[in-house]
Amino acid sequence: MYFNDKTRLLSLCNALTGEDGTDPEEIEINTIEETFFSKLKNDISCMYRGRLLILIEQQSTLNPNMPFRFFIYLQKLIEKIFGNELGKMLHDTKQIIFPEVEFYVLYNGQRKAPAYETLDLIKNSSTKKKNGLQLTVEFFNVNSPNNRELLKKSLPLEDYCVMVERVKENLSNGMNVKKAFYEAYKYCMQNRDWMKNFLAEHEWELMEMISTEYDEELALSLARKNARAEGKAEGRAEGKAEGRAEGRIEEKIEMIKEMLTEKLPIAMIARISKWSEEEILKIANKTFTVK
Repeated sequence: MYFNDKTRLLSLCNALTGEDGTDPEEIEINTIEETFFSKLKNDISCMYRGRLLILIEQQSTLNPNMPFRFFIYLQKLIEKIFGNELGKMLHDTKQIIFPEVEFYVLYNGQRKAPAYETLDLIKNSSTKKKNGLQLTVEFFNVNSPNNRELLKKSLPLEDYCVMVERVKENLSNGMNVKKAFYEAYKYCMQNRDWMKNFLAEHEWELMEMISTEYDEELALSLARKNARAEGKAEGRAEGKAEGRAEGRIEEKIEMIKEMLTEKLPIAMIARISKWSEEEILKIANKTFTVK
């Protein structure tokens, strides 16, 4: 979502490829979108300057099969780029002009990994013949302090990495997921221009994700715990469920208080929390001295 923007993506492509473009219109985003019939999708891909097909994947887990995945993505992108004419072109006497293709992985996971390496499809092959299919992926570990030069070449990428590092640092310091994301959000709004613009543009969706997505994760966790606890007294289980529900309410109230402290508009807080403006005002009145 962050790099599905031609200006930010242009900066990233220049940093990775060594190109020097300044016109975002030289970027044509062609990322594969998931459909009802196909669950296949890639992170971001584009045609650059009409000749360079660039595929970029962000990874939080190390995966030795990335070259094979890129091979599958490339097949789908070729079908997408050439469209209905591809079948005809394959049987034409005129040679198809194939774009230059470059593959990149940006890794920001927890496991130790080299700052830079190349991943080759031939390593996944049953044959090691040199005349086999060649597909090489450039792997960049963008965890601090790796690849500082690359990040300095693309400030949007640097801002993205700062946001992720901030969340991970907050989690390691004992914050729950919501608070970890919210603190990183506040930090970037105050200190990182590229990420600030993105966050401001998508503030509602992002804050709603923070406030609801992890509630679903918590609910699944609680459901599993409840399933394991079957056979215990029903009244005792109900009492625990009520206690957990009260805990979630208190957690949401604390988040609302933080947003009030940050002077977010009441209407926005109501949208994010899915509580009424009247309820938000009651919390404000109890928390702060209203003149």
